[in-house]
Amino acid sequence: ALSLLFGMMVLVGVLAETGAFEVAAFSVLRMARGKSYRLLVLLASVTALLSAFLDNVTTILLIVPVTIQICATLNVDAFPYLMAETLMSNIGGAATLIGDPPNIIIGNALPELSFTDFLIYMAPGVLLISPFVLLSFRLLFRGWGIGQDLLEYNNLLRLRDQFRITNWHLFMQCMIVLGFVVLGFLLHPLHHIDPAWIALIGATLLLLVSTPSDIDGALEAVEWQTLLFFAALFVMMEGLAELGVIRIIADLFEDIILSVPEDKRQIVAIVILVWGSAIISAFLDNIPFTVAMVQVVDQIVATVPGLTIEALGFSLAFGADLGGNGSLVGASANIVMAGLAEKHQHHISFFSFLKYGFPTMILSVAIATGYLLLVFEAIVK
Repeated sequence: ALSLLFGMMVLVGVLAETGAFEVAAFSVLRMARGKSYRLLVLLASVTALLSAFLDNVTTILLIVPVTIQICATLNVDAFPYLMAETLMSNIGGAATLIGDPPNIIIGNALPELSFTDFLIYMAPGVLLISPFVLLSFRLLFRGWGIGQDLLEYNNLLRLRDQFRITNWHLFMQCMIVLGFVVLGFLLHPLHHIDPAWIALIGATLLLLVSTPSDIDGALEAVEWQTLLFFAALFVMMEGLAELGVIRIIADLFEDIILSVPEDKRQIVAIVILVWGSAIISAFLDNIPFTVAMVQVVDQIVATVPGLTIEALGFSLAFGADLGGNGSLVGASANIVMAGLAEKHQHHISFFSFLKYGFPTMILSVAIATGYLLLVFEAIVK
């Protein structure tokens, strides 16, 4: 998991040097045609798409400064745009194995769930949830001028020369290497090479062809504190496992599942996992929770008849990913966004995030629950 994040951070860091993300943001602005709600939907959608194939923390690190710059030029408050991007980054990141840290943890701990499996089971659910959430933003952020025209829109269009690819040669190198990396992820069922190795090989190759004499500069883009946080977290959770905490949680969950008839166990397990994971992840960062619960899921599937690893694994993924939107401390991407906003004098408090994040979480988790029950109880069965 750490190697996968490291590799993707290097790849994205090099790509950021080309100005590609600024160009993407400006292209989105032009498509908004002066409409604030259209701009919000487009920025949030681009963030969700990027978060599906890059980790969402890295996506937020790249997109938030550009968004703040756009909002400052337009003379509008950045809050609704930053909130929409962050909420959709957690939703969009749920679509793939590499998009959200909980997915990386689940994929690493449950090798039965491949990159392709995440695309098959998670991506359609994300596509189902996204339109409803984007529509809800118009209601949630109506008090922030969303729905009105952008009065300074034409001023920003005059700055189009500032938003361009600054290094086409490096940009093409990034696109070729990223293309092969994503292709490697998609072909995992055929070659069975760990996605972490693919990301590391891609990062190494890009560094060799682009900046072989300045490796140190390229490595500055890596969020070392995030990697150290993950490493310490894994050590801590292994300690909890040795103390028997994981076994206690597994026994409680197992007792609840065994108390219902075998033909209803998977339904109950899906509902409990999705909603329990979402609510707990909203107020306890979803990373340590996922590290603990993925072991519980593996244990329960092995001991309780009537359950499948796909149903419980993806229920945990949806719950942890979507639950991260419940509060400011629910996901690492939320904290990163708030920190970047603070640097630009945009204060986002715990309660201001809760006011908009928690309703979004409830809506998305409700849709995800229905989707999972439909897939695993009606279609797969």
